[in-house]
Amino acid sequence: MKKILAGFIMDGHSGGIDKYLLNFLKNVNNENVQVDFLTNEVDKELEIYLKRYGSSIFPIANLRHPRAQYRQVQKILDKGNYDIVYLNISTAIDCIAAWAARKKKIPRILLHSHSSGNDC
Repeated sequence: MKKILAGFIMDGHSGGIDKYLLNFLKNVNNENVQVDFLTNEVDKELEIYLKRYGSSIFPIANLRHPRAQYRQVQKILDKGNYDIVYLNISTAIDCIAAWAARKKKIPRILLHSHSSGNDC
């Protein structure tokens, strides 16, 4: 089974990235793939929904605490034995989880950016 760690999802209802990630989960559900998610705050309704697909959701620090976010993602990667990290991000600064994945030598790191610059 392939394991994918995907981010960042909010509450499952907040815009295009959430909808895209949930559609991705539905489409790979029968493909022998497990998808887990990163978020800044766990929405209980979303957590229940994800469990139906065998997915977990992990809260991590927001970008105001980049070092904490980096360490938290590393711990998740250590425990999860992921094959792929897929990050659907809005700005360049959102790539802290990608740096953590690179440090942990995750075989595939995919970034889908919605910006060509730094919008912070």
